[in-house]
Amino acid sequence: MASDAWEIDIEQLTLDDLEILEKGIGPGASAKQIKQTLGRLITNKTAKDIGKIPLKELNKRIAALSQTIQELSVPKESATPS
Repeated sequence: MASDAWEIDIEQLTLDDLEILEKGIGPGASAKQIKQTLGRLITNKTAKDIGKIPLKELNKRIAALSQTIQELSVPKESATPS
């Protein structure tokens, strides 16, 4: 399960989702919120599937997902100095 790719529905991403993903796993994070958010955004996994992923692997995936989202969120024009 841990080696397969996540299919992300980026069109469903909200600012609240981004806030949850930025917190990741740690102080102030809610396991229930993380499961619900990822269960909605990841089209090939359910919240139940995500709940069974080891925390070390889940943390890596959340970090990678957050990085991908940030790269998609930054307009190309603002990436270059003016």
